[in-house]
Amino acid sequence: MLVVAAIALSVAMAVGLVVVAIVIVAHDFQNHVDKLQEPASISSAEFHRVRIGFTYSQVQAVLGTPTYKDTKRNLFGGQAWYYGGEYTTGKKYVVYFDYGKVDAKYRGSPPP
Repeated sequence: MLVVAAIALSVAMAVGLVVVAIVIVAHDFQNHVDKLQEPASISSAEFHRVRIGFTYSQVQAVLGTPTYKDTKRNLFGGQAWYYGGEYTTGKKYVVYFDYGKVDAKYRGSPPP
């Protein structure tokens, strides 16, 4: 009888841990979804201050930390920094880097 009670307690604890893990994952997922829908917090004037040839640190000094960084844009070390979520209906800006310097920038979605 004691063994059955110990097994039941172990199962209950395991189920409790699984529930806690699911809640944590769901919360993190919702935060990620919210970030993808969030409009950019930078102004158009700030975005226009960024020039072709700026380095990562120069862009970050003007625009701050991006909402998302795509560090695998191409085989040559290119990156894309997104300000505003991918699925936002508000402002969105994208800055493209090649070899550590800005080579293109877009307001809204970039052309295909």
